Amino acid sequence: MKSPMFFLIVATMIGGGHAHAYLYEPQSRNIVRNKNNDGEYCPHCGQGGGPKNVGSRAGGVYPSVLAVNSHGLCGDPFQGQSPTEPTVEQETYMQYTTEPQRTYTGGDVVEFVIGVGTHHKGHFEFRLCEQKIDTSTSREDGQACLNEHVLERADPDVEYGNCVVNDERGDCQPLDPKHPGRWHMPPPNQMVQVAGEHWSDDLKRDISGDLGSLPASGQVFYMRYKIPASVSCAHCTLQWYWATGNSCMYDTDYSTYFKMIAAMGWNSAAWSGFALTNPDKICTSSSYGEEFWNCADIAVLPGGPTPPPTPAPPTPAPPPTPPTPVPTPEPTASGAGFCCWWPNSGDICGSCTSWTDNSEWCGESESKCVGCGGDWCGADPPALPTPAPPPTTAPEPEAEPETESQSETESE
Repeated sequence: MKSPMFFLIVATMIGGGHAHAYLYEPQSRNIVRNKNNDGEYCPHCGQGGGPKNVGSRAGGVYPSVLAVNSHGLCGDPFQGQSPTEPTVEQETYMQYTTEPQRTYTGGDVVEFVIGVGTHHKGHFEFRLCEQKIDTSTSREDGQACLNEHVLERADPDVEYGNCVVNDERGDCQPLDPKHPGRWHMPPPNQMVQVAGEHWSDDLKRDISGDLGSLPASGQVFYMRYKIPASVSCAHCTLQWYWATGNSCMYDTDYSTYFKMIAAMGWNSAAWSGFALTNPDKICTSSSYGEEFWNCADIAVLPGGPTPPPTPAPPTPAPPPTPPTPVPTPEPTASGAGFCCWWPNSGDICGSCTSWTDNSEWCGESESKCVGCGGDWCGADPPALPTPAPPPTTAPEPEAEPETESQSETESE
């Protein structure tokens, strides 16, 4: 059973070089509080006080999911708040809960939409607890409940049926066999909305009828996850988690995964600079990367097998119809040029590895490319290198047969 639903995490860019984001759909507790003008002025700041604070509170334990006292389950303390360790009863988003913002059904495939203000690589995870997490919940019990349901990605080959190597759709990335719930951030501008020179909020995708609510600085990613069929709860908690990957990798499994997809032909170096060239660059208890958490209150209806439809009575075959005339193809955009998303060096046009040509809107002209957030190159896209054929080796000469005189000589 599949029902298209939309989750949205939107990020706002602020100064200081930090990456910031928040869970927007279903609306997280911090977003509800912000929209209600109830004292939350930095809804995108749920990073537990920052990596130094999280690492200090972890007491030598890594990763933070194993150090329940290292951070609030919903991101407390938010950036700008006192980094001291509050009790559960003092944490803002254990106190501030809401009614369920959305109701889903067990077994559904849902679409998550994530926006990031600054691209800091890493991966996302989603956990679901079948109860409301609040001040009556200890950190230990809350984390254990969330760990019961680490949501898994839907298989992109099943969902889309046409994914290819280095697909522009970030959700076409291969599943991680070791961690089926991880969704790695693609290189910038792979299926993201970018605020270019001519940005307008009206250009954004219409999500749940909330047109115009996306911040102009947000990069937006789409991905599909599965709600477990066994889940049923009148008031449950969805937790979003982001482990950034610009300063260190979450674990050694990053290298395993990116080597795997590199062998498939994917440009892994554009996804994780450390995985192939510096596999020892792993976060530790003394070098935490920046992390983010948000909580949303939701409900999940019980799923169940869908009864087969009653077969309709056969209908007589319709009379043959005349052949449909072949339509005249529409003219394509004229002129050489392409819109580059992802270069490998300062020579943007000469080293571009991800681009849009003039068959798509963003590649039709320089103004449209700049408006989409790309770099315009007024020439044909660089040709992809043709792999050299494997070297051939000459066959070894066969040994000459032994003569009778040689055999007699050897036997003497």
